[in-house]
Amino acid sequence: MIRTPSISRRSRLGALAIVATAVLALAACQKKEAGAPQAAAAASQAATQVAAKVNGDEITVHQLEFAMRQQRNMRGDQSDAASRMMLDRLIDQQLEVQKAEAMKLDRDPQVLQTLEAVRREILSRKYLETISEQAAKPSDADIKNYYDGHASQFAERKSYTFQRLDIQAPPERRADVVAKAESAKTAAELTGWLNAQKLKFTSNPMTAESDRLPPQLLEKVSKLKDGESIALPVGMGVAALTLQSAQPAPKTLEQARPQIEQQLGAETRRNAMSNAAKDLRKDAKIEYKGKFAESPASAPVSGASAVMAPVASSAPATASAPAAGASK
Repeated sequence: MIRTPSISRRSRLGALAIVATAVLALAACQKKEAGAPQAAAAASQAATQVAAKVNGDEITVHQLEFAMRQQRNMRGDQSDAASRMMLDRLIDQQLEVQKAEAMKLDRDPQVLQTLEAVRREILSRKYLETISEQAAKPSDADIKNYYDGHASQFAERKSYTFQRLDIQAPPERRADVVAKAESAKTAAELTGWLNAQKLKFTSNPMTAESDRLPPQLLEKVSKLKDGESIALPVGMGVAALTLQSAQPAPKTLEQARPQIEQQLGAETRRNAMSNAAKDLRKDAKIEYKGKFAESPASAPVSGASAVMAPVASSAPATASAPAAGASK
């Protein structure tokens, strides 16, 4: 099935969290708290939260757990060994931070700018994440309306079988290849032309369901007859999809509900974050200064190009069967 790549907010936050670990470690060294000793019970409780001491500076269990949460693909039986390994990494990091502080590197302008930039990025993303989490979930009526309004994805859903050709073509030939692929009536006609043009290609079978195709691509595919093709410039050449068959594969409302909830939920969250950003600008007093006061506002990205770019690059990216064709 064809899958459209997406940028995961969680992965971005994970990367920031790793940087934040170093930020927090550096900040901890700058806060040498002094005060009266705590009561015996409180001291005992605090001691259980300390994983290690490095020249008197504490690394807490919470810091260790936070660092461990950033690790992916870790099996349960690895947790003890991985925890000790992570603790040793934090100890090494703390030693390095102490040395950096002794060398006054924490006062370096570039370091201060980096710390502030990371802080701003984390707070900004956390704000948008909070707005996203507060967005309303789609209602039953919303789900039903979406189901009825997208018959080609659900009630009239189809399973398409293609022969995919990945054609190596220099930039100046790609328009000709696309035109020929979309005018050819059969796969044999297209491959014969490619051979005559001495253009190399590989052939692979591929299946994709209509609800997994990007809407712009589905609109084109739904108009194809058996043997006809569509083509898109991708990577180093052109990907041509020749339709072999289209079989009915309908989904009921209940079968489609999880997918629709996910799609509507994602759209609602995007809209909530976009509207929040617009409201912040609307309510703020923003003054551009210097050369920026004279510069025109940035032009918005064209809707068509913004939508079609990922379709062109990712539409034929995943085949459901291994390579079966021969290259020429």
